[in-house]
Amino acid sequence: MFVSQFIALLLLNCVTSTVAFGDTTRAAAQKAIITVVDEARSLGPVANDEPEDKKEAFLSLARQLQPLSDPQPARLDFTGNYERLYSVSPGKKLGLIQQKFLDRTNVVNSVALGPLKTTSYGRYKATGDFSGTIVFEKLVFSVFGLKFYEKPYQAEGLWKILFVGTFVDHDGVRKRLRVMETPTLFLLLQNLEA
Repeated sequence: MFVSQFIALLLLNCVTSTVAFGDTTRAAAQKAIITVVDEARSLGPVANDEPEDKKEAFLSLARQLQPLSDPQPARLDFTGNYERLYSVSPGKKLGLIQQKFLDRTNVVNSVALGPLKTTSYGRYKATGDFSGTIVFEKLVFSVFGLKFYEKPYQAEGLWKILFVGTFVDHDGVRKRLRVMETPTLFLLLQNLEA
């Protein structure tokens, strides 16, 4: 295990132990969230090529945020724009991945690679306090912002929402972090001051 991951795990164990006794402080939670965000940034938005032990260590680290989550994270209003901070999923995922919740239900996922953009449109529904389903219905391809192909797209997935919470990033900007397994780990970041 890498030294930074060991320190991060140790810090999160201390924070989550404090949470179990109800004495957590906002400063400790802030530090735990920043630790996870910094580690995600060091691994990059697509960690497919990282060694398995490193991915597993980060998954363990991210899961330890769960006790610090806002209550009922799958039932929260996610309206707004999110950028991928970290992911591990089958196949290469190139380009800028963004997710936009138009409201509590309608979701738009997009992947842009230069002037090419693929956009999927779907609906989200909370199925429990920590889980929800996503059903995609349409796929649109565009180049330079002009749609050139659209087709029905049937895909469904289960999201296990591990953590949702706000924090102040190193740049002084308040942000929201969402950590979920889809089934692979995804961390999405929303700038709340944009």
